[in-house]
Amino acid sequence: MPRRRRDSLGVSVIRYFIPRKAMRRRPSLVGRTLIRLLLLIRRIRFRSLALALMAFAITAVTISVTARAIKGQPQVEVLWDKLQYYAANRDRYSVVFLGTSRIYRTIIPEAVDEAMRESGCNETTYNFGVEGMFSVERDYVLDKIISERSPALKVIVTEDVLPSIGKADDANYLSDRVRYFYNIQSLPVFLDSLLSYPESALDTFYRLIYLGIGYVREYSGVSHLAGLLPKVGPDSASLYDKGFLDNHGYLALKAETDASFEVRRRSFVEDEQWIVRDRQEQDLKGAYSADPRAEKRGAHLAQRLADIAESGIRPAILVLPQERPETTVQAINTVISKQVDTALVLDYNKITQYPEFFDRDLWFDAYHFTSVGARLASEMIGRDLCRAIKQ
Repeated sequence: MPRRRRDSLGVSVIRYFIPRKAMRRRPSLVGRTLIRLLLLIRRIRFRSLALALMAFAITAVTISVTARAIKGQPQVEVLWDKLQYYAANRDRYSVVFLGTSRIYRTIIPEAVDEAMRESGCNETTYNFGVEGMFSVERDYVLDKIISERSPALKVIVTEDVLPSIGKADDANYLSDRVRYFYNIQSLPVFLDSLLSYPESALDTFYRLIYLGIGYVREYSGVSHLAGLLPKVGPDSASLYDKGFLDNHGYLALKAETDASFEVRRRSFVEDEQWIVRDRQEQDLKGAYSADPRAEKRGAHLAQRLADIAESGIRPAILVLPQERPETTVQAINTVISKQVDTALVLDYNKITQYPEFFDRDLWFDAYHFTSVGARLASEMIGRDLCRAIKQ
């Protein structure tokens, strides 16, 4: 009697995991992929090791996905506080500013409201700015505001936020705040925002590397294991200034706010060529060509503004003075205006039109106004916003 041939390792695994009845039917895409992977393992050396690594990967991803679902959204300073506060007080506000620290440290709601009232608009403003807000995080907050919108909400003003967290000098890509958004659904948004963001190729490369490390670390289970270890150092929540809760979301920037801001302040004071006037004036004459990714960035932002418009809320984009050439800003704004005709464009990155905004004495560092500069900007934004709403 002939001896029965023993099944190979890959075939044995397939027979074990897939019932005989299921094998008679055409397997699903996931099933076919798994079968191909197992058959591939049969052809390579060290099959046992390859199968063990695959089992580890499947187990790690399963545990990570389950842990994320159980843990839920981390209660991150400022972002969590603002989500909770706005949910409880959303009927009070008709205008919301959403963005990074440039909005967080610039928009003084009381000054904006007063300027709008003087211009004939009786509106109430909330500052939903958060330090280092990035694209996926902004979209998350935006979806929250829109899905739970109040009938009182008329306008959402946002800005071109960071594409992702993580460059050569930034380790925040491993924080709980960013880890929450390392999921499969967010990956296309991360990539679209990152690859369209006007910056140097080196910065884009660093962001891609850090994004990849973040996803691998998250789905390998390393992040969850690290979370079980005791944290070293002071509790950041106890050090964070929550004065914004009494100022409709605004918090003035002070020299002692944070060590990173102190470094930025010293660098700004030493840099006498910050936003050189001649360069800005040449920008307006077209001496500087727009970044080749400007149109793609405009389309990316236009999609977010279109989402706001579809919900019945007036969208607006705010451009504060920055190092980005005005030709690039104009190219982005042109795409936005073409694709979303209801969008308001508040562009103050024009030195010939708003010379007062380029006074160094009004700036704390290269990115943020002092409290005096913030009030000047808030008053002008309030007047211009009211004028645009009336049109």
